[in-house]
Amino acid sequence: MRGFSDKLYYASDFIMKIAYLNILWMVFTILGGVILGWAPSTIALFTVVRNRIKDEKDQSFFNTFWTTYKKEFLKANALGAIILIVGYILSVNLQFILQQSGIGFFALRIFTLIIMFICFCALLIIFPMYVQYELPFLQYFNKAVMIGFVKPVWTIILVIGFSVSSFILLTLPGLIPFFGISFSSYLIMSIAFQTFHSLEKHLDDDKTTDKNLQIS
Repeated sequence: MRGFSDKLYYASDFIMKIAYLNILWMVFTILGGVILGWAPSTIALFTVVRNRIKDEKDQSFFNTFWTTYKKEFLKANALGAIILIVGYILSVNLQFILQQSGIGFFALRIFTLIIMFICFCALLIIFPMYVQYELPFLQYFNKAVMIGFVKPVWTIILVIGFSVSSFILLTLPGLIPFFGISFSSYLIMSIAFQTFHSLEKHLDDDKTTDKNLQIS
């Protein structure tokens, strides 16, 4: 019974902390006027989650979140702006192509969908990579795409994990205000953390470790 009580306590504690992180994300996103708040809030969220996964139990969620939010505000917004611009361009192109007919536009439609899928996979990995490594700014995009090709199995697991979390939240929309972002982020960071470990092990075995990857 004591073992069961301990597990119940840890489960309850985990749920409460995930809900708390989701509230922090929403508050700081609104604090930044949404447009300027979502990216630094997301970076701060993934930083806290990464530390949690690394078992840094002595961290203060609020202090870590707030410190990261302030420190990464400008750089995170630059990252977020590029993501929004690329997403907008791809969506506009796809809408235009879908209205056209002919074999040429059909091939272009398939090509655009492939590009969008690659960008989606890169999007899932880029925030975990941002908090895991210190890289020159533009290399985050290159490395995110590279990992998708180098570690396709882990990328597929990442997509499945995100899809499962999205399905759960859409099936139970009442959970979204409490777990909408934090639950998905925790799942994504957990899978990404294993992906990075697998990649680093593979690079170490081949003695071709990228000198640019420096764990923060």
